[in-house]
Amino acid sequence: MKTIYQALESAGVKTDNHESDLYFKRCNESDRVLSEFVGTDGKEPTVSYFQSQLDGKMWGEIPFAFDPWWAARADK
Repeated sequence: MKTIYQALESAGVKTDNHESDLYFKRCNESDRVLSEFVGTDGKEPTVSYFQSQLDGKMWGEIPFAFDPWWAARADK
């Protein structure tokens, strides 16, 4: 099963992060991924939306969901 980060990346959705928090551009593809995604815990992800001050577009934030941040710490 893919993580939400992997599913968004596979769908070609633009992502970013702040530490372990995953940011993604809101678009038709991200909405589709989120509507179909249920985590390993059986729950849908908790998403907060905001308008970016950098590009004026809507972005989503999912706390603790940026996989590369966690992978970097697991290697230590």
